[in-house]
Amino acid sequence: RRGRRHRASRSCPHVSPMRFAGPCRDPRPSSRPCHRPAPRSHDELPQRPIPPDQRAVREFAEAVFQPSVSLGTIVALERQTCAALAGAHDQARDAVRAAPVKSTDETGWKRDGSRCWLGIAATASVAFFVVHVQRGKPGRKALLGEVVCGVVISDRWSAYHGLPLDQRQIGWAHRKRDFQKCVERGGVGRMVGQSSLAVVEDVFTLRRDFRQRRIKRVSLQEQLETPAEELRESLVRRSG
Repeated sequence: RRGRRHRASRSCPHVSPMRFAGPCRDPRPSSRPCHRPAPRSHDELPQRPIPPDQRAVREFAEAVFQPSVSLGTIVALERQTCAALAGAHDQARDAVRAAPVKSTDETGWKRDGSRCWLGIAATASVAFFVVHVQRGKPGRKALLGEVVCGVVISDRWSAYHGLPLDQRQIGWAHRKRDFQKCVERGGVGRMVGQSSLAVVEDVFTLRRDFRQRRIKRVSLQEQLETPAEELRESLVRRSG
């Protein structure tokens, strides 16, 4: 087996030479074949996402399309693509920032080996992405602009604390966690949490029906008025 791998390493670029310091029971050769046929359909394409790395892009292109692509070519194509999409990117930014309601979120990102943050602001029809070195207020301003318009649906990240209450809404998943904590604390808060969790489940059921196209958006908006009013009455009644 060692001899076969040594001979294969001279003819196949995907098999590297191996040196054994002592006996080895099962030195397995590389599972990557020397010849990788191009996929015959979309179903044969790799299902995992491609990381934002030029070497990974080159490997993907060679595996799928079988061209010999240099890293310089990939970098040049990236620049051309960015320039071609610059106008559309600006339009998406302006549309999202001017929207009456938008949802936001952030996640870690790598740029040139340095840790950054990928922010997203989305409406029902447009999504705007921006990469920034900070997750705090500078990152929020890069995403939503100096002056925030409309209502922002977000988590409890401190960068959004400066927004007026009438311009900020906490996502329902975060509200559900808050109500569950009320139940776990017991006392009067337990009843508030239980009734509120029931309302949350109604909201999630309507959302699921909408995503599965059982109801239309207009019907969704109309039916959401009932659980919203129930939640408002429950909180006012328990607080009084």
